[in-house]
Parts: sequence; C-alpha cells; structure tokens
Amino acid sequence: MVLTNDPLYWTEYWQNRRKKTKDHNFRIFEGKQLSGTINWINPTEKASTKFPAISFRGNYEVKWNDFSNEFEEEKFGKFRWLLIKVK
Repeated sequence: MVLTNDPLYWTEYWQNRRKKTKDHNFRIFEGKQLSGTINWINPTEKASTKFPAISFRGNYEVKWNDFSNEFEEEKFGKFRWLLIKVK
C-alpha cells in the first residue's frame, strides 16, 4: 500500500521523456500494467544488486484512489493511495 501527495507517482508525465531514468520501469503511474519481470534500465549497475528485479505472476493494473482533496489548491495538497492485491 502506498499513500502519497506527490503526483509524480500517479501521473505518466515522465514516461514520455527521451532519456529514461534508471528506475523508469518501476514507475507506478495510473493505468500501468504490472506483469512479467520489471528490471532496471541498466541491470549491471550497482543498484541492481542491492535492489533486484521484481517478477509478477499474473497481471495487475495500477489504480490510484483519492484519499484527501482538502488542500488540493496547495502544492502537493492532494493525497492519493494505491493498493495492489497480489494473488
């Protein structure tokens, strides 16, 4: 379960950049399908040994839910939560 007020978690904005970040494959934006194995962009780097790839059995869709809009007018005022039930 994730609770955050950072919209970079649920928006796909960064997905369309030409240069991808090392953690690009681990982004959990709204509507993303989680399936198969998710690995680092360059799996030979040091981070991949400390944080190995994640493998899914089945397919899971990322669905963010509103938690609180009380401070939505303020920067980072909207809170959303995500729960992925793994079968």
